[in-house]
Amino acid sequence: MNSNLAPENTQPAAARGLPLFVPELILLVAALAYYGSYWHYWFNPHDEGGTACLVAQRLLHGERPWVDLEPGYNIGWFYPIVGLFHFTGVNYLAARAWFFALSTVTALLGCGIVTRVSGSRCLGLATGLLLVIFPGSQFKNYIPLAEAANTACLIHLLYADPAVRRKWLGFITLSGVVLGLTFLVRVELGYFFTAIWVLLLVVALADRRAPIASRLTGSIFGLVALAFGVALAQAPVYADLRARGLETSYWAEYTGWLEFLRASLDERLHQAKEPAAPAATVAASQPELPPAAQSAGTTATTVRNAENGDRSVLPRKPLSAILKRGAPRRPGRACLSKPRSHSSPWQPPLPNSSSSRFQHRIAPQPAARQSGEGTSGVTA
Repeated sequence: MNSNLAPENTQPAAARGLPLFVPELILLVAALAYYGSYWHYWFNPHDEGGTACLVAQRLLHGERPWVDLEPGYNIGWFYPIVGLFHFTGVNYLAARAWFFALSTVTALLGCGIVTRVSGSRCLGLATGLLLVIFPGSQFKNYIPLAEAANTACLIHLLYADPAVRRKWLGFITLSGVVLGLTFLVRVELGYFFTAIWVLLLVVALADRRAPIASRLTGSIFGLVALAFGVALAQAPVYADLRARGLETSYWAEYTGWLEFLRASLDERLHQAKEPAAPAATVAASQPELPPAAQSAGTTATTVRNAENGDRSVLPRKPLSAILKRGAPRRPGRACLSKPRSHSSPWQPPLPNSSSSRFQHRIAPQPAARQSGEGTSGVTA
């Protein structure tokens, strides 16, 4: 952006390596082969996918979000699945295919970002293949998709010429649509990228290729175009929710996150300004010890047992008493003292006494109470 460092209207060099569109084709084939190999295997209906399908099913049957059910995420997370279920019915595999498609788009965007920045299609292809292999948490693929899409818009804007005002503002409007869709999926992610966009338009004021008046006008129009794109993406969903009387709940999703961020910031500032408590105050806050502990010269910081009021530490039998030969057997070792039947395929027989490593751990049986009976034991 500084004309002293870069010439005006600098365009990225042509990507080198593979021919055009070959990396994208390879990524599509790899995604179809990889995701198709386990599309109908290894699924758990109780995870995020089952939750998304259940919420989408209830919305499909006319239940209202935030009134009849709590969606958890913003409403844009479920509306595409509801639209999909209109054609396929409530189908878990159809929802899984939808999220695999989102992972494929994320891989294509990652390939494009790295190719644009590095100028190497081979490096972009390697990045895309990694995103195909490691798509992230299943049924949460909206999150990496939103991150990749907003990052792609930010990277592309670096190569756009602000002097071509119509094209520049048009692309910012398109970026606003992407940002608005991000808000519909995850509100906090939308706030994060909104802050980045505002900072980028503020930094654009330092671009020396245009007069200060032109830079200021461009930043203002850029903010307006970004807000217009966000409103354009949110308008259909907002109109539907408002017609159903859910306008207040819809705005509560956004104001609630702002309140949460404000409270978190206030708490951090309060902790930073709060002075450290003096040592005398910390010592006074310690509980008093019983007379026996005080006479023994112990403190609560050095002795932790049930006698001084600490119930988190219970008395335990010494290890020597447990491993001592001839000690009373614990219930968990009763299985070692009973002869096992060799007919069971999953119970191995006890080893012979000559080679048993466990012979010293098996205590002898107590003598029988009835006369005439010998001592019963187990020969390991």
